Amino acid sequence: MKLRILSLVILVSGAALFAGSIIKGQKSRKKSPTVSRSFVVQYLLSHTDNGGGLTPYEYDARAVGSTGEWKETRYSFKGSVSTWGGTSDGLYTVSGALKQYLGDYNLESARAGTWTEQEFTSSPQFVRSEELLGLRTFVMKDAAGDMEIEINSSPETGITPLKKVIRSRSGDGNDFVDVKEAISIQFRDLSEDEVRLPDLPVRFDIAEEKARSLKAAGQYERSEALEQAIQRLSVK
Repeated sequence: MKLRILSLVILVSGAALFAGSIIKGQKSRKKSPTVSRSFVVQYLLSHTDNGGGLTPYEYDARAVGSTGEWKETRYSFKGSVSTWGGTSDGLYTVSGALKQYLGDYNLESARAGTWTEQEFTSSPQFVRSEELLGLRTFVMKDAAGDMEIEINSSPETGITPLKKVIRSRSGDGNDFVDVKEAISIQFRDLSEDEVRLPDLPVRFDIAEEKARSLKAAGQYERSEALEQAIQRLSVK
């Protein structure tokens, strides 16, 4: 359960960090001509608690289409398999015979999410550059409270990160480090099935809980937008 929750945190926090940077950057720059590429990237996930060594616990395979849609299959070393994805309708996770709606996914921003090297290095979140799998990546860092996240991104892969490191330093005996790092990448044409999520009934309980929490926090516009998306998808 802990790692399942952490997977959701990694997905949402990573997307929020980089997508937020993209939105801010697009407001202040001229749109540069970019060509979206399709590719398949494979990841190894590792975790450590309280200063121990990193222990691998999951293997992920993500297919990213030139449209910005993506599908990721996650293979836990404990034997479970889950599917996650971003489509024109939103972010989903698939479990059994149901899809769980998590929230919006801006396909237009995903397609336009390629930065130049200069745009990466001029961001206030930029901390360093590193080479991964033959690609030059740029490390973006953000922190809130006792949580810190670093994301390695490349102009070649747009908003799809090649590495994510989450560190918690709460000092209460529950400190951890979680690493999701690409171990291979292949740029190639993809079939429709590789990026298409299965056509299944949709659950909305996670999104509905998020809408309630946004409303309770006084974020009425975001709450209303999420509620409208749930309503729109519920009647399909």
